[in-house]
Order: sequence, then structure tokens, then C-alpha cells
Amino acid sequence: MASLDRTKTTYREAMHIVALALKAVGINVDELTLSTSSLYGSRKAIRQSIGKTIQNTFLPNTHLVAHFDEKLLPDFDGVNIDRLPIVVSGKNVEKLIAIPKIGGTGINIGTTIVQLLQNWKGVSNWLAEVWPQLVDYNNAKEIVTAVRVVNDCAERAVELASDFNTALTHDENQHQLMYKVIEHHRKLMKEP
Repeated sequence: MASLDRTKTTYREAMHIVALALKAVGINVDELTLSTSSLYGSRKAIRQSIGKTIQNTFLPNTHLVAHFDEKLLPDFDGVNIDRLPIVVSGKNVEKLIAIPKIGGTGINIGTTIVQLLQNWKGVSNWLAEVWPQLVDYNNAKEIVTAVRVVNDCAERAVELASDFNTALTHDENQHQLMYKVIEHHRKLMKEP
């Protein structure tokens, strides 16, 4: 199902693919109840499951820096809106956190960033105010030199949002999960 999201396959197109795949393995599709709404529900559940797994298994053993860069991108209806790709990176780590819709003051944007980071396990180790309490804090020079260029991380997230922000779903929560699933799937496809 992640492949269907990654390839921007609509629910109608996906029904044809699923039906052909079932026929190919010898299943009589005439005896099944197939519908775009059941496929929608299945894709939604799979996105939620994969998104939750990604979030729960991301436990880096290094300090992370949050990168974000506000971008004007077309929304589901084609109208341009502000989105804020948020990526964390550190020594041998880079992870897309979210690409939320944003607006308002810097305080609103900062609050959004902190709230989204707090949804991930181990976030207390990410926040700068606790770094002085950590044993590793004195190794900060090594960590800073390992951090990737801010714009590279943010631009990859912006590219992901540009490619998929009008695809498949108009539900914002499902949209955020789709970004995570697609990023995760892209990384899996790069590995040998």
C-alpha cells in the first residue's frame, strides 16, 4: 500500500491494480467485496500503523538539531498556503518530523514546532534547555560538525511536500502520515 501512496495512485486506479493482483494469484474477485471506500480505509489504517511504528522506533542515540523552513506550497485545492517542513538531524541521523500548515506569529510557529517534536519519543533529549544536564554535552563540537547543511534537509522535505501535497487525501492527519510513510519507503528503496 505504501507503494500506491508513493506513486500517487488514486483510489480508483488502485482498485484496478488490486483486482488484477488478486486475479494473478488465483483469487476470484467476483466473490469478494471490493470498493474504493474499503481501499481508502485500508490505506488510511496502513498509513497510521506505519506512521506510528516509524515514530515509536525512532530512538536516535545522538543529539539532534531541528531544521525548519517556511515554504508557500499549493494545498489540496491548488491555493497556495504556508507549510513548515520540520526535519531533525544529527550524527548519522536525518528524519522528517512533519510538514504542517502554519500561519501567524513566530510564537505560533515555535509552539507548533515544539508540539510536533514532543510527539516523538525521547524528545526531552532533543531540546536545547536540557543539553547542559547531559553527559555528552561537552562533545557538542563533534555533533555540530556532523550536522548536515540546514537547507539540504529542509529542501528535501519541501520537495516531498511539493510532490505529494495534493495527492490522494484531503485529511491533514493522513497527509502528515503519508509524508512519513513515503519518506520511509523511499529510504527502504535506496537500501540494497
